[in-house]
Order: sequence, then structure tokens, then C-alpha cells
Amino acid sequence: YQRRVRGSFSRMDQGSSQLQETESDSDKQIEWTQLTDDEARRVDRMFEILDQDGDGKLDRREVRAMHASFYGDDEGSTMVHTVVFFKEMDANLDGLVTKAEILQRLELDKASMPGTEFTDKFDELERMCVCLAQTWRTGDNRTSLSSSNIRNNT
Repeated sequence: YQRRVRGSFSRMDQGSSQLQETESDSDKQIEWTQLTDDEARRVDRMFEILDQDGDGKLDRREVRAMHASFYGDDEGSTMVHTVVFFKEMDANLDGLVTKAEILQRLELDKASMPGTEFTDKFDELERMCVCLAQTWRTGDNRTSLSSSNIRNNT
């Protein structure tokens, strides 16, 4: 299965657990591990939490809300984390992040990050979503979620 990723061709083979780069003419081939079904379900639930207006895309306002709920009132820190999030996740640079872009980035991260580094990054994103959901609950009575609820929600 091949797809275009930021100017280079990428190939995803199911069951591959290593990032491998090979030259093919002038294009690089990258193999990576897909997310597990559980990880994909958790991303679905996290995206549902983040996409406050339900349009299927995350804008800067929605991402800033996640970071503000997690990092507190530090406007500078919230802005920096929001900019970094978009640099990492916004593959087509349109100023919006789709669930497909998040899944694509997490698949690449899973293959390229050693040991528990991917798990730590994934868990931090999940904790931010939980924090945002709890902020909503206290602010406008939205339902609170725990990390285990996100993991177990189908």
C-alpha cells in the first residue's frame, strides 16, 4: 500500500515493525507499523473530543483549547505547544489537522521512535484530551472522560 507523504512515497506493509528507507530512483520508500486497532479507536475518541465544532478538522482554536486546559494559563507555553502540534501534524500545511493526518503522523512516529518514546507521546496526547474533556465538564457540563474510557470506547 503506497501513499504520498510530504514529497516522498511511503509504503506501509502490515506487520512491519521497523522503519526502513530505500532509494528507488529519486524517491524514498518508508515502511512503518500501522497503529493497533486499540490505538486507532483511542485516536478516534481523542479526535472526537478535540473537534469541538464537529467539522472533521482541528483548527488552531481547538488545539489551543487542548493545550490551555493541559498547561494552564501560561499563554506563551500554550502558543508554543500549539505551533509545534501544527508543525508535526499538519501534513498538507493548510492550517487544519484531520484525523487522517494525525493517524499518518502517529504511524510514522510509532515506527521511528525507540522503546517507550512512542507510548509516552501517545499517552501525553491522550492525557491532554482527558484534561480538555474535564475542563468542558466543569465549564459547560460536557461528559468527563478518563484515559481508560478513551481506551475502552469503541
